[in-house]
Amino acid sequence: MSNLIDVKDYGPFPGLPNANVSHANDLYTPNGVSSTTTTDQTLASAAKESSPLVRIVGHALRTLILDLPLVAVLLTFAATLWVHHVHDAYLEPQLDAVLWTVARSGEEITYYQRECDVTDMTTHRGADLFLSPDATPEEAYQHQLLHGFSVFPSVLSPDAATNLRKFVLSRNRNLTEEESIFVIAGENRFSFGLGTEEPSVTAAMMDLANNDRLRPALEKIIGPNPSLIEMTAITSSYGAEAQYWHDDVIPTASAIKYARSFGPSYSVFVMLQNTTAGMGATAACPGTHYCSAGDIADYCEEEGFQLVGDDGHWRIGDGLLMNMNSVHRGAAYVDPDGEDRVMLILTFAPRPNERAESRKSTIGDTANANVVLLKTCHSALLLC
Repeated sequence: MSNLIDVKDYGPFPGLPNANVSHANDLYTPNGVSSTTTTDQTLASAAKESSPLVRIVGHALRTLILDLPLVAVLLTFAATLWVHHVHDAYLEPQLDAVLWTVARSGEEITYYQRECDVTDMTTHRGADLFLSPDATPEEAYQHQLLHGFSVFPSVLSPDAATNLRKFVLSRNRNLTEEESIFVIAGENRFSFGLGTEEPSVTAAMMDLANNDRLRPALEKIIGPNPSLIEMTAITSSYGAEAQYWHDDVIPTASAIKYARSFGPSYSVFVMLQNTTAGMGATAACPGTHYCSAGDIADYCEEEGFQLVGDDGHWRIGDGLLMNMNSVHRGAAYVDPDGEDRVMLILTFAPRPNERAESRKSTIGDTANANVVLLKTCHSALLLC
């Protein structure tokens, strides 16, 4: 038989009149009040008095210790994924496109290695490279494709040319080493970059941009609203020696052989005074803009000629549009009585299509040395 007593058999305990079987397991204090009830009431009262502060502190601690670090880890992870995506999808292909390798040169060629000789020269007369004043854009376009050299008459007004010439001459003798730009056979030659902060430069650019012969022809050749990637001045003084025959960009890194890899580029040489052969007028070897091999310099030395008209002059304000693959040179300045020969040089390239341009700038003897990016753009001009 069990010795355990079932409290249900005895009713209220003596001395504890308020006790009943439902409180059999409670602990009682001397005054007969349940300790459990007292504890519950105390905790409830304390919780009621301190709960707002506790909640605020608790939430703050949880946010600082748990939530914020987790959010930081999550954001860092998401940012890392995004950076990897940008690198792999956009940056790495662009970086690869910049590297010109032997493998790429074999795979991306678009025109054969054309070896030229003297029979490839398209003319032997300087006057043939001067367009008539009434030449249409189509005629100028065909002329440029044939010769690689086209002289447009009066692309710059005499006043604009004279004012720009004065500015260039005032700068030539005071150029710092940082301002000077490399020129082949640089003794007695000066070159520096121009910016549109100079009023005479801006006025000259307005003339050029609004010329009704040069601009339509240029846009027909390299597309609408071409980008200006170089704006410099070159001055030759008495005693300047003849340069060697050269192209400004080389066939192995330009559009002549790799039209999908390199964009074409064209220069405009504008004379800022009447220029004679004795003053070192630029010499041309027309037809060489399609050549990528052969004894070009040798036959240009024998058959090349200076760009002067039948009257013996390249007139003030006349502008030469030249394919930069064309072989040419600055001739020797041999006239002791001549004035300094000052040229404005502009280089244009097709304006990149937004989010679609992958072609690189051409590379050559003078193209990289002479490129000056403009600091300021003018909305009315063919700039930037």
